Amino acid sequence: RHFSAEISIDGEPAHLEVNHPYAANWAEDYYLASYDMQSPQPQYCIVQIVREPLKHLMLLGIVMMLCGSCLLFLAGPDRRENLHFEWFAISAIVFWLSGALFALFSKERSRWAILLTLLGITVFAVFIAGFWLNLHRPPLRTMGETRLWYSFFMGISGLLTYIRWKYPWILCFSTVVGAVFAIINILKPEIHDQSLMPALQSPWFIPHVTIYMFSYSVLGCAFIMSCMGLFKHNSNYLEAIDKQVYTGVAFLTVGMLT
Repeated sequence: RHFSAEISIDGEPAHLEVNHPYAANWAEDYYLASYDMQSPQPQYCIVQIVREPLKHLMLLGIVMMLCGSCLLFLAGPDRRENLHFEWFAISAIVFWLSGALFALFSKERSRWAILLTLLGITVFAVFIAGFWLNLHRPPLRTMGETRLWYSFFMGISGLLTYIRWKYPWILCFSTVVGAVFAIINILKPEIHDQSLMPALQSPWFIPHVTIYMFSYSVLGCAFIMSCMGLFKHNSNYLEAIDKQVYTGVAFLTVGMLT
């Protein structure tokens, strides 16, 4: 038998089915728990409201544990000399691509798109942290390492743009740009040593490069949106582009001062 109900939540219509809750927001779901069983034509239904503010973090943790187990199995026992960047990069690209597809084919802002993109960013962050510990220095010295940071911040910039302005295509472009830099690092691995020239041993070197990479990624998103606006002959992108340029230039200035 099929059980469903049509209700109104804050003036908005909502369709409920058994085991198919209505998601009001990130932390609140409405479940169809029961109905008027005394009347042949039910006059009311019983709705259970479940609030779980941390449910997406729990799901993220479960997926991260599964990914970590797979990566440990694929990497093998010798992990000190080679962190197997290719497995981290491929995993992140798969998550980013899946999130981009969810965003592209969703009429509204997709929670799965945000969650999957966030998972890809988390995979990159885990690799950067492990790489940092393995090198005993910040991974900011070579071209390969700066490409790594650019891919990482490109994912963050694309996600923030999608959350703020809900452009469904922005995650596709940020995924392509981030994946290109990650694939270059896979195809052309560079030798990393633990020595740094004296000019790069300053404590200001870390915020200088990281802020620069973030500003470049924000300005890159602004450039992508401007190209899309020119292609579609649509001026609605100007407000978002303007704010991104302001943000990118502000971070670029801070990076210059550091």
